[in-house]
Amino acid sequence: MKKVLLVVTLLCSILFAASAQTKQITGKVTDKGGEALIGVSVTVKGTKQGASTDVNGNFKLNVPSASQTLVLNYVGFKTKEVSIAGQTKVNVTLEEDVTSLDGVG
Repeated sequence: MKKVLLVVTLLCSILFAASAQTKQITGKVTDKGGEALIGVSVTVKGTKQGASTDVNGNFKLNVPSASQTLVLNYVGFKTKEVSIAGQTKVNVTLEEDVTSLDGVG
C-alpha cells in the first residue's frame, strides 16, 4: 500500500511540474484605428509554436514559461516583437508597412 501511495504521489508531482512549465498568453491585435486584424501570425520567438488571430483579432497561445517574446507578422504591416515577461494578456497595435512603389507602372 505504501508503494502505491508513493507511486501516485510521484506521478502527481510530475504532472504538476510539467504543467507549470508553460503559461497561457491571450491578447488582441488591432491596427492604429482600433480595427481587429484577422489572421495575424503570432509565434514564440525562437520556436515554431504559434497561433493566428480569430475574426475578432484575438489569440490564445500556450508558451514555455522561459519564453520572453512574441513575434507578430501580418501582410502589409511591420513585424513586431512584444515582451511577455510577467504577463498573461498582451494587446498589440500593428503599424502599416508603407513601402515605396517607385518603378511600378
